[in-house]
Amino acid sequence: NKNLVIQAAPPEPQISAPKIFPNEWLNELVPDHTYWINRGIKKEVLEELRGGISNIPNMKGRYCLMIWNSVNQIIGVQGRSLNSKMPRYKIIGEKSQFCYPFHVNLKDIKQKSEVILVEGVGCVLSCLTCGIRHVMCLFGVNLSNHQLSTLISLNPSRIIISVNNDGAGVEAARKISVRLLK
Repeated sequence: NKNLVIQAAPPEPQISAPKIFPNEWLNELVPDHTYWINRGIKKEVLEELRGGISNIPNMKGRYCLMIWNSVNQIIGVQGRSLNSKMPRYKIIGEKSQFCYPFHVNLKDIKQKSEVILVEGVGCVLSCLTCGIRHVMCLFGVNLSNHQLSTLISLNPSRIIISVNNDGAGVEAARKISVRLLK
């Protein structure tokens, strides 16, 4: 008993990957873009993003956009409520793994060597409608590790932080800029 030595082994490294959702979910979207068109978003943008009103369980009746990874797999869904009885936005998937809408604009970001970080999908839709294609959605006010590493790998010459000018947005811009500068 006196010669017993116990060593704690370091934990095994784990590779985490986001959950993959079935591509058949695209068939569950009705291509009715009325809500966003009435808010000034171009139909062509909504069609390019392949959005629509959902019949997906837990997202029924919401305008949904699929979140894609780099190999065209659905890793998330963002749904906007079309009535005031539901919470405004709902997300399925690990939003920390999302780099949206890179499935349609990654080449534009690389070509321009510039990225505009915005808080929400509505901001992305507005930018795309105005022809501003080098945009990335944060899905909130935090820059995730995955998003940060993706930006580092893209090595853009400029990153613009464009979040809401409220208390949370101003603080988020400060924190994001500090992380990017490191």
